[in-house]
Amino acid sequence: MGINEHRRRIIDDLADSPSLKPYLLTILGSAYETARKRAKAETGLSLEKFPVDCPYSIEFLLDAE
Repeated sequence: MGINEHRRRIIDDLADSPSLKPYLLTILGSAYETARKRAKAETGLSLEKFPVDCPYSIEFLLDAE
């Protein structure tokens, strides 16, 4: 399952339950840290190559374009 499919599912879930958006904002930091570690493992690059804090807003992350 690719990123676009996950993005679509999140958008659908938020449409069904808009009250989930604050939760999404709450977990963004920990989800990003997990993604950062996965990116390190998958690319072989050092962890320092990836920004410590997520450089993207929720709106940007959910934008299909």
